[in-house]
Amino acid sequence: MAAKKVYYFTVTGSYVFPTDMLRYDSCYPVDETNIHIAPYGNGSEDYFHTKRSVNLKANNPPTVDRWRSFGWSVSNIEARSW
Repeated sequence: MAAKKVYYFTVTGSYVFPTDMLRYDSCYPVDETNIHIAPYGNGSEDYFHTKRSVNLKANNPPTVDRWRSFGWSVSNIEARSW
């Protein structure tokens, strides 16, 4: 039986977090410290211009180009077998 993999990665961007990407990549925040992903922010101008990073994990590699299309970059991709 082949080992299963879990992918850990970081997305970084500003403005509106693309919440639909959580569904599209079937990913979720690694822990509760990474849940500052409110889709419309807190209404302040600073929120929309401040870069934020969110650590995520998924059972498949992230779709880097799709994240990029929303203005978010993907980094630190790590595949761990279990």
